[in-house]
Amino acid sequence: MTLALPDLLHPRLLADADATAAQLASAYPVPGVALAPDVLAAPALAAVCRAAGTHQDVRPYCVYSRPEEPGRVRAEFRTPEPTDIVRSRHQRPHGNLPALDRIGEELAAPRALEAFRRVSGLPLRRVKSASLAYWGPGSFTTPHNDYAGGANRLVMVISLTDGWHAADGGMTKYWDPAAGGWFGYRPRRNSAVLLRPAQDARHWVEPVARTAPERRRVTWTLVFE
Repeated sequence: MTLALPDLLHPRLLADADATAAQLASAYPVPGVALAPDVLAAPALAAVCRAAGTHQDVRPYCVYSRPEEPGRVRAEFRTPEPTDIVRSRHQRPHGNLPALDRIGEELAAPRALEAFRRVSGLPLRRVKSASLAYWGPGSFTTPHNDYAGGANRLVMVISLTDGWHAADGGMTKYWDPAAGGWFGYRPRRNSAVLLRPAQDARHWVEPVARTAPERRRVTWTLVFE
């Protein structure tokens, strides 16, 4: 069943569209990065969180290269070997999540895509991919840019995290060239970081603490071309 736009996207996202686009185009607080405090409307958020929270088949996922082939990057369901050069380690659902897929299709439809164009100020053509990730103890990424040779125009990371504490770790940090340091956003359910990938930009997920709950930090990432 098709959701009405007010049941799909949070009214605050649309009301703040011009301000969010202006922030994304500015250098504050970090060039090419903006925060949207509320993204999904309550019905859509409930469906996404329910799908993410009840899916049982969740497996280790790894982005890595092997010492003998350092230039070949692999991404697959796999627990890394001690000799692997690991770029990202987390968990992903194995198999389909129909409820999540339905919301993803709604977000890729023309009316939602037009809303995302307003929010980002970018000429987005389509949703290229959507991926759900669980950041349990020991999860992390190394610094990267999601640039993909310029193919990725916008990356939107929607937080499904509830009850995050600083001691849990796993904060995403963004490089601020003006300050010469890293800037991070506190994960909060239904907020999203909008990222305009650039070749010279960097961000990373700091390691999640070994004492953190197994499935507390969860993200749903939409990549737009």
